[in-house]
Amino acid sequence: LVLSSLGMEVLVIPQNVQHSIGYAAAVSAIAVFGASGRRLWLAVGLATLASGSLAIGLVVWPILVVEAWYARARPRTLAAVAAIGSMAIAVYLAGYTRPEMGMGIGGALRHPAQALAMVGLVLGGAITLYSLRLGTVAGLIGLAAACCFAVQYGRRGKRLAAFRLAMVAGFLAVSALSIALGRISPEWIASL
Repeated sequence: LVLSSLGMEVLVIPQNVQHSIGYAAAVSAIAVFGASGRRLWLAVGLATLASGSLAIGLVVWPILVVEAWYARARPRTLAAVAAIGSMAIAVYLAGYTRPEMGMGIGGALRHPAQALAMVGLVLGGAITLYSLRLGTVAGLIGLAAACCFAVQYGRRGKRLAAFRLAMVAGFLAVSALSIALGRISPEWIASL
């Protein structure tokens, strides 16, 4: 999902190294998370690196809290991950102002079909370069498949590795949503 053509623009803009490190750290934090020991602290370190590299890295923290709950981590561990994540989010949000780009959350709430179409457009990847409609449909099919996978493996008691992959797919879908909300707009798409 992240290596689609529109997602790749995140990796080739002037801060390409920063974004590459941020995405790699975010996905790695979700994939290696463990309810205790070195894997826990490695995931926390990677999540911190992701949060410092790109805004979407902040989404990793709620995912780690859900993973800790799913893995039946000790309440103390769950509280520590939640507290560290809350601090990282608070530090980022202090003084934050939304740039005038994209349709924003308000625009997405007013026009949910357009917002969903833009997410599909981003996830449609290389197909979008040839046909906006076909790329949007392909992206939405991929999003539906990721949702089915998440529902299938999101139930407690299923294999933890499959749950982690579902969380990675969720992170990448939220990343596409953030691109649709914060970087592109229906007017920009219409100009294509």
